[in-house]
Amino acid sequence: MELTAPEEVRLARNMTENRIRHKPSKADAELSNHLMEREKQFRLESLERELPFEHYLRIDNTDLPAEEAARQIKEAFGL
Repeated sequence: MELTAPEEVRLARNMTENRIRHKPSKADAELSNHLMEREKQFRLESLERELPFEHYLRIDNTDLPAEEAARQIKEAFGL
């Protein structure tokens, strides 16, 4: 299971109260900057159709409500 979104979308999400409440590490600017630098050095997400696994789902959730992403995950994995 892989969720993807562009860096600018992820950074904007990291500033929301909900994200900081549920993922306190996102409020740590130094750590966040460190991770963003790593993304420039290493590819941290798969390319479309790159992974041949039978039980694998890649969702671009840039414009997808969390509830819809959850629905797709449940459907794909029979949950």
